[in-house]
Amino acid sequence: MKALISKNEIVKYIAEWTIVDSLPIPIVLDVGMRIVQICEIPFEVHSDLFWVDCQVDLDINSKAYRNDCFINIPSNAEKPQQPTPIQPTVTGAQTL
Repeated sequence: MKALISKNEIVKYIAEWTIVDSLPIPIVLDVGMRIVQICEIPFEVHSDLFWVDCQVDLDINSKAYRNDCFINIPSNAEKPQQPTPIQPTVTGAQTL
């Protein structure tokens, strides 16, 4: 089998979250190049794509291609819960 790899499509994942000005900001890392498809007989493709040998049971949704090998795509880090904003409270009568 052959896997078709896209040089221009980089698979990314959220490694962790950091808090900046009380807002969660994701730290995004590159995993590798996206695996577009697998097939038995390769065909001519654009120069931004290339073919590599692969296993028959390669799961293109859970793997990426980097440094001449297939690697697992890590799960995204869980987004932290934002604290509930404190609402100002008013006591007493209000004059209109």
